[in-house]
Amino acid sequence: MDIVLYAVNDAEQTRGRCAGEAPGLQSRRKVRTPEKVLLPSRFIEELDSVMRESNLWDDHALSVLMRLRAMKDAEKHELSIKTRRLGASITELDRAIREIDPNFNPKTIRPRRPQPPRPQPRSGLFSYVEVVYDALKGANGEPVSAGAMAEKALRDKGLDPHADPRLWKKVLAGFLTQLGALRRRNQIERLGEYKGVTWRLRNEVAQD
Repeated sequence: MDIVLYAVNDAEQTRGRCAGEAPGLQSRRKVRTPEKVLLPSRFIEELDSVMRESNLWDDHALSVLMRLRAMKDAEKHELSIKTRRLGASITELDRAIREIDPNFNPKTIRPRRPQPPRPQPRSGLFSYVEVVYDALKGANGEPVSAGAMAEKALRDKGLDPHADPRLWKKVLAGFLTQLGALRRRNQIERLGEYKGVTWRLRNEVAQD
């Protein structure tokens, strides 16, 4: 689907039209054009944005297109700078890796997008990560179960851990999720299996 900008007389109200577009959007996009111009439909929102921000609703289509082209050129320039910086960083990393492994082949490493940080689970009552650290540090190196942490945390809030089974299940699941995340970061150790699982801080973390 293309954006169609039509030529009209000065006395007419001018507008761009996109096949299948809602009437409200058609009436807002007013552009005078010397002839019919086609653009891919992906430019619809960008053209609207340019005309709205630059107050070019009744201006010639050429002005709108040139303004959008200048914005795209600036974006391309910023991306090219970022690409050069990333290339330089990769070159330095390759050099450092080869100092450790002279046979390193960069082609063996596939591009990988950084994973966004996982939001810390919250029950609305407390921050799990803070309560977990406090519980494990207060245990002085002794292992603690997730159930014991959850029970103490709820009692500290003046709540009966077993009065609401749904709340207990939610809070216990939150502690298990947080404990698993800390274990993956090598900050805590898991001891035992199944229902006998307990947790404790690693020595280097406990000494911080």
